[in-house]
Amino acid sequence: MKRLRLISFIILLCAIASVAYIRVKHGRGIDNIKPVITMEEDSLKVSVEDGPEVLLAGVTATDNKDGDVTDTLTIDNISNFQDGKRYVTIAAFDRSNNVSKAVREIEYKDYRSPHFDITEPMVFRTGETRFLAHTTANDIIDGDITGKIHFKDETDIYSDTGGSYDAVLQVKNSAGDIASLPLTIKITSGNEDLKPSVLLKHYVRYIKVNHKINYSKLVDKVQFYGRNYKPVDGEGIGEKTISWNLISIDDSAVNYQEPGMYTVTYKVTMKERDEDVVGTTELIVIVEE
Repeated sequence: MKRLRLISFIILLCAIASVAYIRVKHGRGIDNIKPVITMEEDSLKVSVEDGPEVLLAGVTATDNKDGDVTDTLTIDNISNFQDGKRYVTIAAFDRSNNVSKAVREIEYKDYRSPHFDITEPMVFRTGETRFLAHTTANDIIDGDITGKIHFKDETDIYSDTGGSYDAVLQVKNSAGDIASLPLTIKITSGNEDLKPSVLLKHYVRYIKVNHKINYSKLVDKVQFYGRNYKPVDGEGIGEKTISWNLISIDDSAVNYQEPGMYTVTYKVTMKERDEDVVGTTELIVIVEE
């Protein structure tokens, strides 16, 4: 009986030793070493149109067991803008699902911030509230982002009280870039209709430094007492026409050599009971680098 117990005890010890050996051996075989990512260049200048193949150019990955794992490289994340640059997080993995990451700086050579467009005067009758009805925004990364336009938080407009209100439009793209457009919104009771007005096709224009645009081409028509007049060469005012000589365009406030926001003023002079009646319209011009 004692001998049987001894044999059983020896068998138990052997089993325990075998299990321990297997565990140690298996533990030694665990791969917990991540691949190594190598980049020829830590920063790149790219186009906003460039895809992953450009962002991953010159990047390789090797693993201690699997060897070359460059084909596993993928874009994990692209950061928002930080001081005009973005950062691409690149990931690589091996067959044991070990993941390593590296960060690459990118700078766009053809990027611009979102642009606004306004196709109707920012003049509204008392009680109207659709202030953004004719305002759009487009972005070189996201395309049409009109739905993201909003007024800056501290903007207060009282639609039931006539007057001029300083407002700031804002829009943000998916890269975190916020574009702002200060402007004036006018709430009227309708008396302003008694003044002539130059109606434009666009009320915001963007131009590059040292460039100009043909401001007369932005003129759509002149409106006075509900009647529309088309600007034409010649003299005086016809039934449906008005001479360009009665319309002046003042761009003296624009510094075409300096980025910034400026105002171009259109002025039209018409007659009412043999008296001159003057109306003005402002175009926002934004000069960019």
